[in-house]
Amino acid sequence: MSRIRKIRKRKGWTQAELSRRSKISYATISRFEADIASPSFRLKRRLARTLKTDVESLFPTHKNRKDKRTQANPEDQIIEFQKKDQARQIQASVRPEEKRRKKR
Repeated sequence: MSRIRKIRKRKGWTQAELSRRSKISYATISRFEADIASPSFRLKRRLARTLKTDVESLFPTHKNRKDKRTQANPEDQIIEFQKKDQARQIQASVRPEEKRRKKR
């Protein structure tokens, strides 16, 4: 669930109510909440002001998010790498045969 939706629901507002208060269209708010679209900084400020919060807590920067790669189990990362490496080796072994067929 998006942070916009969480705060909006905590206030007991509908998307239509947030739309009316922020003067941002209902469809646009719906897209932001569904993570289909990303608001411009101007709209981020307007939403934060309407929801009485700061932009940073509503839209955390990349630095504040935990990197998914560091959360993964190292053993899983090794297995994933091995799978990709095997796929590359298979592709490399198939390519010379394909080249020979094309020349004939």
